[in-house]
Amino acid sequence: MIVILPFVLLNFIFLYYIRYSFMDQKVEIFICMGSSCFSRGNKENHRRIVQYVKSNNLESKISFRGKHCVGKCAEGPIIIVNGQEYTKVAPEDIMYILSTEFKKD
Repeated sequence: MIVILPFVLLNFIFLYYIRYSFMDQKVEIFICMGSSCFSRGNKENHRRIVQYVKSNNLESKISFRGKHCVGKCAEGPIIIVNGQEYTKVAPEDIMYILSTEFKKD
């Protein structure tokens, strides 16, 4: 049996699921480790993210992983936080990006 739901109802279900199913989820941080992003600043960005996480005791609240080249070398260095892609991220931007993300809690 195929059930056809109106778009408005599907949208409501999707937004409800996104909002409430991930409440206890960790913040996901991906850092592009492709050679272009790495040489343009993600080496220092990596160090600053680790430093921020440790100094704010956030180890249990995040999942931090490197990611192979995301294919946007001209826009690098790239950091992805909970699906939000940040491009041309300078080391000075890390504190702002992370503090903004953790203020959402």
